Amino acid sequence: MFEHVKRESAARFVELRDYLNYITPAKIEVNQVDAATQRGQAPVEPSHKIVERGLFFVHLYGVVEYTVRNTVSTAISTINNEQCKYSDLKPVFLSLALDGEFESLSQVKASKKWEKRWEILSKGFSNEVAVLNNDIIPTDGANIKFKQLESIWKSFCIDDPILPRVGTGGLLNELVTNRNKIAHGVETPETVGRRFTYDELTLRFDAISELCSYIINTFESYIEEKKFKK
Repeated sequence: MFEHVKRESAARFVELRDYLNYITPAKIEVNQVDAATQRGQAPVEPSHKIVERGLFFVHLYGVVEYTVRNTVSTAISTINNEQCKYSDLKPVFLSLALDGEFESLSQVKASKKWEKRWEILSKGFSNEVAVLNNDIIPTDGANIKFKQLESIWKSFCIDDPILPRVGTGGLLNELVTNRNKIAHGVETPETVGRRFTYDELTLRFDAISELCSYIINTFESYIEEKKFKK
């Protein structure tokens, strides 16, 4: 059920790996830097190479965004196909299943707010078939960082760890920070790129690639085991 997400996510990482290989200094460039050092000159790296290191963060975050959004959408579509009753769903999962009703509360007049609350709670315990909006991403709307993954895990009632390894959360947050600085003009790609070596970019590539695979696999197991049900 998640095969299309796996294929596309993997394909995007292949493209990004090719990009990373492309921006890695060629042997001749390394030799030129060594020669300059031996002559007592400060080695000068082409500015476009530094810019490309900064843009790496923009490309990498794009794969994260694709993977999370499409994994969540696929999960919701699959749950809809199960035609579950509201009464069969876990209480916290109802925050997703009754999203439209909760959203409408802000539009209800004060004189009708209690009737609306009764209506929502009655629906949540009813035998009516739940139909979820598969465009929902249960977060605060900000870029996907650890906090947003935590919100998704909580809303779906996923009991697996949020991350494949502890240090990944910091790398994900760093990725979003650097991506946003470039996207919003706070810093140039060159400024960001100067802070990272090629080896450091490779480390981040491997960690985020592992994270995206982990997210898909976690949701796949979650759906297979129907963990959204009581």
